[in-house]
This record gives sequence, C-alpha cells and structure tokens, in this order.
Amino acid sequence: MPLVIVGTADPIGFSDRVRGAFNGGTSTPILSWNCAAGLSGVNAAGLDVYRMICPPPAPGAFSPPVGATLVDAISVINGEAPDRTLLLVHGAHRMLESFEAIQSALNVRDSFKATRKTLVFLAPGVKLPLELSNEVLSIDD
Repeated sequence: MPLVIVGTADPIGFSDRVRGAFNGGTSTPILSWNCAAGLSGVNAAGLDVYRMICPPPAPGAFSPPVGATLVDAISVINGEAPDRTLLLVHGAHRMLESFEAIQSALNVRDSFKATRKTLVFLAPGVKLPLELSNEVLSIDD
C-alpha cells in the first residue's frame, strides 16, 4: 500500500521503532519529514539517500533546502529516491489540512505503488480528508 496513515501520539517513538525493525540487515531507505527540519534520513540507507538527493549548497550560495516543504519532499522522493523508500511524515494531521499536500499524495499514489515506495503519515488522530479516504490504509500504533 503506497499511502498509509498511522495514528500515534508518539511519532518520534514510532520512527525509532520503524528504524529498529528495518535496520536488521535491510537496505530499505527510511526518511522523515517535518515542518521544522524538512527532510532527514532515519536509518543508514535513508541517510545515504538524503545525501544523494539533498547535496549541500555551494560555498557562499544559499537556496532553500531540497524537501523544505511537504510537497517538495514528496516530489523529490517520487523522482529521485530508490525503489522501496519509506517517507515518514510527522504532524500529518496539520499537513493534510493543505490541499497541496493532499494533491501531492494523490499524484504519487500510482508511481509509489509501482516502485514500492510508501508515504506514511503520522498523526495523533486518524482523520483523513475526503479525497484520501479510499486511498490510504489506516493503522493505529
């Protein structure tokens, strides 16, 4: 399932448990996104992917970091991350109030399915927008 929402009051703890579950000899890249930090790698494979898709700016140059917005993060994971990448989105209950975020998730549904990537929304309560209600697997932590 390419789109998942996990009802959790502890998204950081959930991310840690996912990292622990996937670090046992697997190369599945796990990245996370939140509105304050943007994209970051969660496990070793995720850090490698992060370094590949988010190179540091040239000395003296400034540009917004790759994946600064959720829409940008979803787009860059869709276009540049390897197959089977997991993207954990913190604060999803707030982000899914934005139609741009909803549309971004819908736009990548089929390509994520084809490449076995997964977009995991983390939120303290599972309340899906109508547009995603039939597209997302809901799980409680």
